[in-house]
Amino acid sequence: MRRAFPQGITKNRWFAGERRRRGGIADCIDYRGGNALEIIDQTEGDFDIIYNDIDKDGYPEEFQKAIPRLRRGGLFIIDNMLWGGRVVTQDTVGVVPCACSSPSESRLPL
Repeated sequence: MRRAFPQGITKNRWFAGERRRRGGIADCIDYRGGNALEIIDQTEGDFDIIYNDIDKDGYPEEFQKAIPRLRRGGLFIIDNMLWGGRVVTQDTVGVVPCACSSPSESRLPL
Protein backbone atom coordinates (compact mmCIF):
# COMPACT_ATOMS: atom_id res chain seq x y z
CA MET A 1 0.00 0.00 0.00
CA ARG A 2 1.37 3.41 -0.95
CA ARG A 3 0.85 6.37 1.32
CA ALA A 4 0.91 10.01 0.28
CA PHE A 5 2.63 12.41 2.64
CA PRO A 6 1.92 16.13 2.88
CA GLN A 7 4.13 18.19 0.60
CA GLY A 8 7.48 19.03 2.21
CA ILE A 9 7.12 16.38 4.95
CA THR A 10 9.40 13.35 4.81
CA LYS A 11 8.12 9.86 5.56
CA ASN A 12 10.10 9.65 8.81
CA ARG A 13 8.93 13.04 10.03
CA TRP A 14 5.32 12.16 9.25
CA PHE A 15 5.56 8.85 11.13
CA ALA A 16 7.24 10.54 14.10
CA GLY A 17 4.37 13.02 14.27
CA GLU A 18 1.82 10.21 14.08
CA ARG A 19 3.50 8.36 16.94
CA ARG A 20 3.50 11.51 19.10
CA ARG A 21 -0.19 12.10 18.37
CA ARG A 22 -1.14 8.48 19.08
CA GLY A 23 0.86 8.53 22.31
CA GLY A 24 -0.88 11.71 23.45
CA ILE A 25 2.38 13.66 23.71
CA ALA A 26 2.21 15.79 20.58
CA ASP A 27 1.64 18.95 22.66
CA CYS A 28 4.53 18.11 25.02
CA ILE A 29 7.29 17.97 22.40
CA ASP A 30 8.67 20.80 20.32
CA TYR A 31 9.97 18.81 17.36
CA ARG A 32 12.10 20.68 14.85
CA GLY A 33 13.73 19.43 11.69
CA GLY A 34 16.34 21.17 9.61
CA ASN A 35 19.89 22.37 10.09
CA ALA A 36 20.61 21.64 13.77
CA LEU A 37 23.44 24.16 13.97
CA GLU A 38 21.07 26.92 12.83
CA ILE A 39 18.09 25.72 14.88
CA ILE A 40 20.01 25.65 18.16
CA ASP A 41 21.13 29.25 17.57
CA GLN A 42 17.54 30.33 16.81
CA THR A 43 15.97 28.59 19.82
CA GLU A 44 15.88 30.19 23.25
CA GLY A 45 16.22 28.35 26.53
CA ASP A 46 17.59 25.00 27.58
CA PHE A 47 16.74 21.53 26.39
CA ASP A 48 15.57 18.42 28.25
CA ILE A 49 16.57 16.09 25.40
CA ILE A 50 18.90 16.66 22.47
CA TYR A 51 19.00 14.02 19.75
CA ASN A 52 22.09 14.55 17.63
CA ASP A 53 21.70 13.06 14.14
CA ILE A 54 23.63 15.33 11.80
CA ASP A 55 26.48 14.75 9.37
CA LYS A 56 29.25 13.20 11.41
CA ASP A 57 31.79 15.92 10.57
CA GLY A 58 29.44 18.41 12.26
CA TYR A 59 29.35 16.52 15.58
CA PRO A 60 32.17 18.48 17.24
CA GLU A 61 30.58 21.88 16.52
CA GLU A 62 27.10 20.66 17.48
CA PHE A 63 28.45 19.13 20.71
CA GLN A 64 30.10 22.45 21.66
CA LYS A 65 26.85 24.36 21.01
CA ALA A 66 24.47 21.83 22.54
CA ILE A 67 26.08 20.78 25.82
CA PRO A 68 25.85 24.22 27.50
CA ARG A 69 22.13 24.28 26.56
CA LEU A 70 21.31 20.86 28.07
CA ARG A 71 19.44 21.02 31.39
CA ARG A 72 20.93 19.31 34.43
CA GLY A 73 19.79 15.68 34.20
CA GLY A 74 18.99 16.12 30.50
CA LEU A 75 19.57 13.48 27.86
CA PHE A 76 22.06 13.95 25.02
CA ILE A 77 21.57 11.20 22.45
CA ILE A 78 24.17 10.74 19.72
CA ASP A 79 23.11 8.82 16.63
CA ASN A 80 25.66 6.28 15.38
CA MET A 81 27.86 6.52 18.49
CA LEU A 82 28.27 2.78 17.99
CA TRP A 83 28.79 1.79 14.38
CA GLY A 84 29.18 -1.85 13.47
CA GLY A 85 29.99 -2.64 17.11
CA ARG A 86 32.76 -0.03 17.26
CA VAL A 87 32.79 3.43 18.77
CA VAL A 88 35.10 5.05 16.22
CA THR A 89 35.92 4.16 12.61
CA GLN A 90 36.96 6.20 9.59
CA ASP A 91 33.27 6.69 8.80
CA THR A 92 32.42 7.99 12.27
CA VAL A 93 35.50 10.03 13.15
CA GLY A 94 33.27 13.05 13.91
CA VAL A 95 32.01 11.36 17.08
CA VAL A 96 35.51 11.34 18.64
CA PRO A 97 35.12 14.60 20.61
CA CYS A 98 31.78 13.36 21.96
CA ALA A 99 32.96 9.81 22.69
CA CYS A 100 36.10 10.99 24.43
CA SER A 101 34.41 13.53 26.69
CA SER A 102 34.52 12.61 30.34
CA PRO A 103 31.40 12.89 32.52
CA SER A 104 33.55 14.94 34.90
CA GLU A 105 34.03 17.72 32.33
CA SER A 106 32.51 20.97 33.56
CA ARG A 107 30.58 21.33 30.29
CA LEU A 108 28.43 18.30 31.12
CA PRO A 109 25.52 19.28 33.38
CA LEU A 110 25.47 16.19 35.60
